[in-house]
Amino acid sequence: MLKRLKFKLDDISKMEINSMLVDGILARKMPHPTAAFCEIISAWVPRVVAIFNQAGLYPAGQAPAEAQETASTDAADTSQDVETKFINTLNDWEVNKATLFTDFVKTDRPIKDFAKNDTVQLLLNEVALNGIRKEIETRKLPKKAQYIHADLFRLLKLQTRIGFILETYAAAPDGEPEFRFRQELRKLWELKDGYIYAQNIFQVDGDIMTRINRRLYEDKQAGQYADELLEFHKKNVEVGVANWHFLVNTLVEIGKAFFGKLNKLQDFIS
Repeated sequence: MLKRLKFKLDDISKMEINSMLVDGILARKMPHPTAAFCEIISAWVPRVVAIFNQAGLYPAGQAPAEAQETASTDAADTSQDVETKFINTLNDWEVNKATLFTDFVKTDRPIKDFAKNDTVQLLLNEVALNGIRKEIETRKLPKKAQYIHADLFRLLKLQTRIGFILETYAAAPDGEPEFRFRQELRKLWELKDGYIYAQNIFQVDGDIMTRINRRLYEDKQAGQYADELLEFHKKNVEVGVANWHFLVNTLVEIGKAFFGKLNKLQDFIS
């Protein structure tokens, strides 16, 4: 009992209030973890393909002929072979996605089975994406694609976190890891491809973080309403601050009430 109470108090201490301005809104709560991972990957894949096409690395997302020939040999996997498999998995995502949703989301299979799925493991292969990223970095890109390197690195970091959190869920008893990992999965699901225009974080310990993405003004659609969006975000931040104060005051009052009763009990016993 005391151990469970300690875990709950530890979870509360890690709570934070987060206000974000992102592209895309879903009027629902996060689904069960396996469905959440499927949806996160479903948003991540098109962004990777779009960047490959922007960089002109593989026209229409296709792997180069020499890489396809390498993949057809019986030799052990080379880095090029791994990259080819990764790209082919991206190209086949629409079919793979339907299969994953049918096999895992519509059934009650353990999340560790999802983590071991070949398609999932290929997509979350950091070695493959990092190898392709390095190849793109050697190319001279047009000025209009100057953010490709940064975007691809962001997606690589996102891929790393998705893989790590998935492994954590798969290894956890009953698929229920610590609070901080459940919290991160929820954030990954809310953000999908990880693109944030603006963000303010208020933590229980008093830390406050503010981030504004300069690309908000360069976005073809959102950039037209950048000032209005930031004003809207500011109002959300004000609500977040009020909630943060309410939460802290509530915790303080609960603490006072608890220790007050504890002191009375000690006086009664003595």
